[in-house]
Amino acid sequence: MMVVDLPDIPIAAIRTEQHSPDGRLWEAAVFPPPSAETLALYESEYQAISSREPAARSGFDLHLTEDALIYLKRPCSQDYARGRFWLSVHPADAGDLPTERRALGHESLNFDFVPPHGVVFNGKCMATIRLPDYEIAKIETGQDAPDVGRLWSATVSVGD
Repeated sequence: MMVVDLPDIPIAAIRTEQHSPDGRLWEAAVFPPPSAETLALYESEYQAISSREPAARSGFDLHLTEDALIYLKRPCSQDYARGRFWLSVHPADAGDLPTERRALGHESLNFDFVPPHGVVFNGKCMATIRLPDYEIAKIETGQDAPDVGRLWSATVSVGD
């Protein structure tokens, strides 16, 4: 057992992991519960977005706004938000990509479903990922879990 003294300041999250010469053995994150005010904001945003038709349905409903891709799921628990979420954004013009990404043809905005990206609250899951400001042709996304592999994937055509 190891005990670590925490600083006397507000804590947004605690992340820890263990590595060996072969790589990461495990990782964990702890987030303090959101305040009642924050929960009310999440609930309000969830209700506003979920009342619209999603751009795609898969493991999560995917909602596309001017500047973000929003993942919604209900009912949902932390178990549904496990693993890695991958997000590939394909621009209409590959010249809009950073030089090192042009050969690949897309920008990777992969994320873990933890604050500030994703939150689990009141039996719902919601993640908001800001998108690049260039014109987007296609978005591919999905979720992989270490113990299972690919859980789901979806493609959203943007524009035309």
